Amino acid sequence: MPRMEAEIVTDNPDPIIGRLLELGFELEVIFWPCDLGSTVVATALTDLEQLAFFHYVDEIVVPLDGMVMEAGLVWRPGRIPVPGVKRRYVTRF
Repeated sequence: MPRMEAEIVTDNPDPIIGRLLELGFELEVIFWPCDLGSTVVATALTDLEQLAFFHYVDEIVVPLDGMVMEAGLVWRPGRIPVPGVKRRYVTRF
């Protein structure tokens, strides 16, 4: 199964984090400086196609005041640190 990732923006990440953890997602939460909100990066193994995965995650987060910006196959050669940005990694238990 391919590994998919969805990037979600929200002003209140806690309900989104709780719900996605219940569903087995691995999460990274990025807190932007100056109250620009947060980004939740949700990753999961799935047999869904990219567009279907986008819609699946969107149906979960929209009622919780989140918005999926993009979703698709995981491709991450490495993240560039940004000054003033805090990251929190959340994994399921």
